[in-house]
Amino acid sequence: MHSLLPHPTKVVQQNLQQLRNAPLWFSGRHHALQFNFLTRYFGTNFLNFTYASTNLSYFLDITAAPDGGLWVAHDWSDTESFGVSRFDGKQFERLTTTNGLPGNKVRSIYCEPNGVAWFLLPNTGVCRYDPRGRKFETFTSARGRLAHNSVRQMTRASCGSRP
Repeated sequence: MHSLLPHPTKVVQQNLQQLRNAPLWFSGRHHALQFNFLTRYFGTNFLNFTYASTNLSYFLDITAAPDGGLWVAHDWSDTESFGVSRFDGKQFERLTTTNGLPGNKVRSIYCEPNGVAWFLLPNTGVCRYDPRGRKFETFTSARGRLAHNSVRQMTRASCGSRP
């Protein structure tokens, strides 16, 4: 069997997201060489993104957006790579505290069908970002919104579910 990915036994697949009629994304890291990558597969074409081509470092989480874009949470060990980025099909746009993100350490990303992104920030709570209005809204344990600010996972209940 022939693999289309370079060094398949050495690369750790970390996240995988797919939407119908949209690209399939892979992110990983070759630990020995400290080589990080993000690969987009669409139809029969592979497009690889590395630090050299994007100035983005290790990826903690990737989440597909409903418009075919991609959200990326960055590694926290590289202070130049904090925050999240959104790939629109042509370029990456980085969001950090400078843009209104309440913290630069994002653990996980959840994207709604309407394109609204939720960022889980350790000890900072949850941040909702609406890309249409470029507006951030933060939810924390203040005023009883969350039980605690250290949120680890998020999902939406299936249709028809009740609280």
